[in-house]
Amino acid sequence: MSALARFFHKQGKYIAGYDKTPTDLTLSLEKEGMYVHYSDDPALLPEEIDLVVFTPAIPINNLELAYLKEKKILFVKRSELLGIISEGLHTIAVAGTHGKTTITTMVAHIFITAGIPVSAFMGGVSANYNTNLIADDQSQWMIVEADEFDRSFLHLTSDISLISSMDFDHTDIYSSENELEDAFFQFASPTKNNQNLIVKTSVAKKSPKIKTLNPEVYGFAETDDFSFQNTAFVNGKYKVVLKYKEKYKELYVCANGRHNLENALAAVALSIKAGVSLDAIAQALESYKGVKRRFEIHLQTSEIVFVDDYAHHPEEIKACISSARELFPDKKVTVMFQPHLYSRTQSFAAEFATSLSAADQVILMDIYPARELPIPGVDSQLISKQLSCPQKLLLSDEEVLDFIDENSFEVFITMGAGNIDRFVQPIKTILS
Repeated sequence: MSALARFFHKQGKYIAGYDKTPTDLTLSLEKEGMYVHYSDDPALLPEEIDLVVFTPAIPINNLELAYLKEKKILFVKRSELLGIISEGLHTIAVAGTHGKTTITTMVAHIFITAGIPVSAFMGGVSANYNTNLIADDQSQWMIVEADEFDRSFLHLTSDISLISSMDFDHTDIYSSENELEDAFFQFASPTKNNQNLIVKTSVAKKSPKIKTLNPEVYGFAETDDFSFQNTAFVNGKYKVVLKYKEKYKELYVCANGRHNLENALAAVALSIKAGVSLDAIAQALESYKGVKRRFEIHLQTSEIVFVDDYAHHPEEIKACISSARELFPDKKVTVMFQPHLYSRTQSFAAEFATSLSAADQVILMDIYPARELPIPGVDSQLISKQLSCPQKLLLSDEEVLDFIDENSFEVFITMGAGNIDRFVQPIKTILS
């Protein structure tokens, strides 16, 4: 949403918006000259509005939403607007239940490094450019995240599509894994040339339907169409050999954790299909700085490492803790997790507990409800009672900072998709 706001603000449009809570991102929009308010109050809306853009994540009982719909103002979903903007541009669409923000940001950085004018709508803030929007007036290419939530990605028609993962999620939208698979199949089918569909090997193995589209696959097996071979971690970077169509090239990849190395391979595959040179790709991978809230290291000394991550699905949590173990093998890992949505917690409590139990200590915060009303009997205790890690506890928001101040840690990870990010700066100050 904020990337779209920036896109139209750059064109001189007047932008106003509502969000539930202030964040660094919304405060940045205000500093850039946009009007953002945080109370659900129709009286705070501008008098003249030409277009309302909304995300399906907004609660159906939102007062402003109801007020604006009565006004008969033109409404479009965020995904529909992205589809409109992409018309006339060569479009790369990155889909997947995990990884799409990192992949999109990496591809954008590769294009910029190669000197190719590009517009990119990213779901996180690029550390290289300190923004989630790249908008070059000379763009012939558009790179966009294709979001499966509410089947939003079905509004996009792309020249090159990629699916990075297809784990069951959004149980408030999809009733089964088959239903989720059908949505991904519909997304992948309109790709203008089926040879321009790329999927992770595990996705092709998992989905016979998607395999019928004859995608190219990426992974770490030598038989994959795109693969990284001879992987080694050297001086804070991954040293790999890229194999594609019997061609080999040594690359150095700046990425934290093996899951981000997979994301880098996906970005390489997309860039090759778009015609970017291997030399430009190699240069970009070495200068890539990451995405904020994607295994973002805020503090690293000989005594303490502090990481913040957006992980909010069991598979993402598993990947994050695994990366911490790989990068800091001799240190005790503490995770502070804020569950996101009552429905997701209810559906995946056991899976959350299994993934989190890979840590040495787990701190569970209250569930962040986002658009949802409480579900009776669903709270963080549902996860806590199934944890098998050595140490676990439940903390309210008010207790968090005192607990951190009174205890010592080796690797401390804040994790979640709610408003847990507002604790990052205070925690960094205490741990420093």
